Amino acid sequence: MIDLFVIFNRGGFVLFYEQLNQTQGSPVDRLIRSVLLVDKAGLGQLSYGNYTVKWTLSNPHGLIFAVVFPRRLPISYANTLLEQTKFSFCHRFHEALQDEYGILTTDFYQEFYQEFRQILQSSEDGQVVGSEPAVEPANVEKQQQSNEQQVDVGEQNGRDEQSEQERIRRNIEKLKLKKLKSAESKRHSSAPSKAEDSKTTRRGKKNTAKLNDKLTKEEAKALDYSLDSQEQDESRVSEKLKALRSHFIPQNERKEDLSLEEEEEEEEDEDNVPNGTSSETKSSGGMFSQSVLSFFKGLATRKELTAEDLEPVLNKFRDTLIEKNVASDIAQKLCDSIGLTLQGHQLDTFGSVRRLIKNALETSVTRMLTPRQSDDLIADIVNKQSETGSPFVIVFCGVNGVGKSTTLAKVCYYLQSYNLKVMIAACDTFRAGAVEQLRIHARCLGVDLFERGYAKDPSSVASDAIRYASEKKMDVLLVDTAGRMQDNEPLMKALAKLVSTNKPDRVFFVGEALVGNDAVDQLLKFNAALVENQNTNKPRQIDGIILTKFDSIDNKVGAAVSMVYSTGIPIVFVGVGQTYVDLKKLNIPWFVKALLK
Repeated sequence: MIDLFVIFNRGGFVLFYEQLNQTQGSPVDRLIRSVLLVDKAGLGQLSYGNYTVKWTLSNPHGLIFAVVFPRRLPISYANTLLEQTKFSFCHRFHEALQDEYGILTTDFYQEFYQEFRQILQSSEDGQVVGSEPAVEPANVEKQQQSNEQQVDVGEQNGRDEQSEQERIRRNIEKLKLKKLKSAESKRHSSAPSKAEDSKTTRRGKKNTAKLNDKLTKEEAKALDYSLDSQEQDESRVSEKLKALRSHFIPQNERKEDLSLEEEEEEEEDEDNVPNGTSSETKSSGGMFSQSVLSFFKGLATRKELTAEDLEPVLNKFRDTLIEKNVASDIAQKLCDSIGLTLQGHQLDTFGSVRRLIKNALETSVTRMLTPRQSDDLIADIVNKQSETGSPFVIVFCGVNGVGKSTTLAKVCYYLQSYNLKVMIAACDTFRAGAVEQLRIHARCLGVDLFERGYAKDPSSVASDAIRYASEKKMDVLLVDTAGRMQDNEPLMKALAKLVSTNKPDRVFFVGEALVGNDAVDQLLKFNAALVENQNTNKPRQIDGIILTKFDSIDNKVGAAVSMVYSTGIPIVFVGVGQTYVDLKKLNIPWFVKALLK
């Protein structure tokens, strides 16, 4: 018995929903996040907790059909149910689904409820619902022949016993004659057969070329087709490589930081506003827009700020931070820090309030985002090269589908811009296609790729890669690892083994900015798993964070603030696009702008 059946489109709108039993968790949400959003729909089946999810797609209509049933009680009719439901649903609502502005209300499709119940019942009974499939002409002829044979058999069964016995006797005589003729033909044909074989052998010897015959240069050149094929293959590879490079490496110049030109101009404009000008006349996108500065209007005439004055204002400011995806407890701590900084300050004009808030926020956020160790990656690489001459090893880790391989390629491009020799190590020996994906990036970037294929121990592959990079006098080795969920204990132990055995110089956690505060949970558990699974007094921890898809979150940077505040691990880079140049350094003024926008 199934627990849930759902039909939804690629935009996430649910068209039909039938829940027969209560489910724990959100298996359909896991299907969307773990399969559909990462282009793994071809798997066809997903295990989630105590459930199994199967699905099928209707690409012409952009629909997903999914069924959820208990994992311990697998059903044999799941595929039949999916296909029959897809056929019936798409056939019944074809016109509405084809319309670009079609009907997107669950009530409209609920009339499919009775038909779905019939399909489900028939699937459970092993039957098929719907009209019989059209029979092809060839099948019609076969059916007619089969019917004729059945008629012949019926007529034969109706004959009397005498005619039946007579026919059997004649068949036996024919069989005896056939055996006699076959025996005679074998006796007479044995000798000629050998003669013919000998003739054939002699003729074959005349036509066989001698192996020791020497070809002239002209003949050898005429028979050599490998050169043309090799040139054609190289030409095709060169064209594909050129197209890939044009995709990943645009012609525009790379900027190391997030652009702050507009913010600086807006800040200067607001600082030059006369004291009597209302804040409503300012641009809503300025550094201190009405959304935050309106909280402080009532404080402009006071001489000195106290805790009682700041409490209601900071409460509103805390709500603003929470709206920007900052965790509530962290927002409270940040407001407490700002409150302590503002207490006792004197206010003369509205302009002084603006400057006071700016300084307080910059001080608090700067203290929070300041890394515990040097964040100058290039300087650290150069220092190690001058001291030891061994490659600077960076390990990239994270959950599935966040873009680790692409981020690694971006970091490689960034390091190459400083004339550093970089090599990539493919230590994702689990995911199919991981090595091939890195090989494409390596060719586009013009760097070496160290790989040992699949089903290997990632720790040993990384060790071999470090030795090889040392022999080749490489400056940096970038190590790609398999994506893993933070709760997967065996894979987390494998990652801890790789880190503890090879002792990399940096361990970067690649997270997705879109997942919000879920990234905080991922980071905390990744770091905790590394510490717990290393048998050493000083276990290595994550050294830096790289956030991908940062261009998709607008001004809701709160998750990034929460990650840094919770762990003290700095944000090294943020990804803001798909090309190699879309890797930017983060800076504190940009964060202040985003938090107050």
